[in-house]
Order: sequence, then structure tokens, then C-alpha cells
Amino acid sequence: MVGPGSSLAGPRLRWSRVSIYLSIYKCKSPDFDTNLSQSCIHMAAGHIVCSERVRCHAALSSTVYIHFKGFRIIDSMVYPPFISTNSTAIQISNSWPSITSIRKIVIFGDSYSSVGYQGKGGDTAPRAAKPLGVDFPGYPLQMWNEEGTPNWVGHLITKYMPEPRYKPNLDEQDEGYAENPILVYDYAVGGATIDGVKVQVEMFFLGQAGVGTNPDWARWSSEETLFVTWVGINDCAWSTKHVEAMAKLYNLQEQLYNAGARNFLFIDVPPIARSPAVPTDRAEEAGKTYLDWNNGLRSGVVPFAQSASL
Repeated sequence: MVGPGSSLAGPRLRWSRVSIYLSIYKCKSPDFDTNLSQSCIHMAAGHIVCSERVRCHAALSSTVYIHFKGFRIIDSMVYPPFISTNSTAIQISNSWPSITSIRKIVIFGDSYSSVGYQGKGGDTAPRAAKPLGVDFPGYPLQMWNEEGTPNWVGHLITKYMPEPRYKPNLDEQDEGYAENPILVYDYAVGGATIDGVKVQVEMFFLGQAGVGTNPDWARWSSEETLFVTWVGINDCAWSTKHVEAMAKLYNLQEQLYNAGARNFLFIDVPPIARSPAVPTDRAEEAGKTYLDWNNGLRSGVVPFAQSASL
């Protein structure tokens, strides 16, 4: 049996309980629908908050939560009046020593998270000088935010992860970061539904020579790796009921667990009914479908955490 501190990631690591964090999106701004240039990227279980100016698409993808064990910056922060936090740490275990230990981030999802990474090794493998595997902030044709600016993934690794972290404006990275960089394996693709995430997980991450097999070009351990899944907005555009999609989502998390994943972050769907893209006569229906998704995500995460605990 492999014990704490092991550098291996694989099925033998089932000794460990998982750490799981669930983000809940809430925005109370009265002018949210008209002030589309304002977006909040909220890093926390209430710990760090910042505001970025982005285009309409990103305005609805504005909340990202991460539980930073051991950090309590929230106590000295003043939150904007339109932000309401409701993140939940479902379960914290010894597989989550602290945010400072996270050096690998694996992401599955849709356009909110896409940077254009191809999931391959060689010259495209994430490394200290190119932590996304593509030029920072990402491949333009596969990003849907303000041109030349990062989405939440880029903001996370350049502003909110503890030092040492990536400095995109430096020709050479700091020695401390270069020796132990934060690397991102971002499989998200614009337009993806849960079926697209299934391809991301099973074909690209867990597939032959994928990062999930712990190849020489992408070594990772359970304790240093955070697995993020942010999907649902496209599913909500096509369906109002999501029982089957939720079953698929948590089946994929089980597969990740069996591959060695222990630290999970789930991000829910923003209030799509308030998007200008939704006709007024469809707002009520759109509101129901995103709430159904978020309720399913919340109700499923606790059983998943319990089933993954040994």
C-alpha cells in the first residue's frame, strides 16, 4: 500500500480520503444585466476576491471558488455589495495539506475554462516557461473572453496561487518557481456538454499516454494535484432535466478517483436566465434548468465524497 508522501498517482492510492469543494454562484447586482463589462472572479471559500473587466461571455462566468485550507484572508476583506459567497468544503482530508502544496491543476469543462491545450507531451507539454502548454494566456481561437487577456485559469496561476507563481511578463521565471512550477492540464473545450467532458476525461486524460497514466513528461501525485470540473451551461441550453448528466458527471469523478485524484473542485452554473441571450419569454424556463443542474450537483457531491472515503 502506498502511504502519504508518495510521488505515485494511481489506483494503489485508495488509502486516502478525498477533499472536495463545491462552488455556488450568486450575484445580487441590480444592474448585472446591463453592466456586462463587470465580472467578478471570486477565489475562495471566501478568501480572495477581485474584479476583472471582460466581455459579455465571461460576465456570466464570473464566480470561481477554491477552498484554501489555512488561509483566512476573508476576515480582512471588504466584499463588493453584489457578491454573495456560498462555497462549501464538503470534505477535507489529509490528501489536502494546503493550497501551497498544489503544483498541478487538471481542468475539465467548456468555454469558460478553455485555453486551447491539446493534451499532449513533447513541445506542447506544460512546463515552467509555458505552464498552460500553450502561449499565455491561451490559444486565441479557443478562448471566449477579452482578446489577449486570461480567463479565470490564467488569473489563478498568475495572481492567486501562493508564491512562487508564474510571471507572464518575465523573460525568465524566478528560480524558486522554475524549480517547482504550477502546471495546468486544461482539457476544457468550448461548447462542451457533459458528454464532451466524458471525452476529455476518458479519451484525453485517461487514454493511452495521457496525463492520467502519469507519464514521464507529466508526473503528478495525488496530494499536489487539484481536479476542477466546471460544466453545465451548454447542458442547460439543451435540457431542463439533468439526472442522466449528473450520473455521468459523478461516474467520471469516480474514474478520476481510481486514477489517483483526491482533491476535487466543482463549479456550478451561473444564472443563465439573466443573460441577454435568453429571450424574456424563456427566462423562467432558463432559470429552472440552471437551478435543476446546480441542485443536482450539490445533492450528488456528498454521496460521491462518502463513497470515495475509505
